Amino acid sequence: MTAAPAPSDATTSPGSSAQSMRLFIFARHAESALNAAGLLSSDPSRPIGLTPHGTEQARRLGQQLANLNIDLAVASRFLRTRETVELALHGRDIPLFVEPDLDEIRAGGFDGKPISAYWAWKDEHGRGERFPHANGAEVEGR
Repeated sequence: MTAAPAPSDATTSPGSSAQSMRLFIFARHAESALNAAGLLSSDPSRPIGLTPHGTEQARRLGQQLANLNIDLAVASRFLRTRETVELALHGRDIPLFVEPDLDEIRAGGFDGKPISAYWAWKDEHGRGERFPHANGAEVEGR
């Protein structure tokens, strides 16, 4: 999400005119059903939404953002991120831009599996190694 600068955000430097500062706000999505279950979700085509607790978290985020003038919200393609933004900004006329480049790293065969298995694999493998795919092939890691 980006917030428009408040008038007091203007700064000047010697010999230049006032320049406005831009404020960027980054927020992680609220708790999803797979987060609560300790499972990894790396495929945006699987519609995994927020839990009731996650819904409350997103609403609390909205309360924290209520006094900010926000110009644009940006989310990944995951349902959990869009639901978080929509709940946090409910009732406000703020455009939502869905950016696929913000999606999770595709975790191959780890998708839908315990996140602890993913962490254990990452501890044993280099950053550039490919994730094992569910069918034995490999998936490009980032």
